Amino acid sequence: MIGAAMPAPRVRFFACAIFLMGLSACDARVREAKELVADQLLDPESAEFRNVKAEGPRVCGQVNAKNRMGGYVGYEDFLVGERGVILESSVSNYLLATDRGQSGAEGLVGHAGRFKAIEQVTGQKADLDPSISPRGYAGMLVYCEFLKANASCSGTPVAEPLANACAFLAERLPPEIGFSAPSL
Repeated sequence: MIGAAMPAPRVRFFACAIFLMGLSACDARVREAKELVADQLLDPESAEFRNVKAEGPRVCGQVNAKNRMGGYVGYEDFLVGERGVILESSVSNYLLATDRGQSGAEGLVGHAGRFKAIEQVTGQKADLDPSISPRGYAGMLVYCEFLKANASCSGTPVAEPLANACAFLAERLPPEIGFSAPSL
């Protein structure tokens, strides 16, 4: 009975070979993604990676590298997909100039909070902030798309305040913004 349940040695070898080929293809994608990410950094040779994962057509993880002063700046999320490399800092810096000096998550949550406060006081849908250009709002949606795509790849959910802010802004931004977030 035991012999009947065991696969033939040739079948076991074939199954292991397929499994190992998958690992080497995955390893190659991860290696290539790390090279692409490092090429985007000021000091590519200083790149330190962690939590790197290949998921579907994407590779995601975190990278830390040295700045102009020679110090490490801290880990940031990255995403490599069909459209290339996206570093969280490149997306959040896009928001920096448009959201009163707050970048990334803080700016996005802060802006959604201002919308909510206005709507609670007036009981009406808040108008767009005239100090933020349509391009700035488009940047917020791109950041939201980055967060969702990275969460999908890494298996780590988007923090609730960020997810709520993204949903809140997406439903309130009018179509005349003229922007459709790219698939990342």
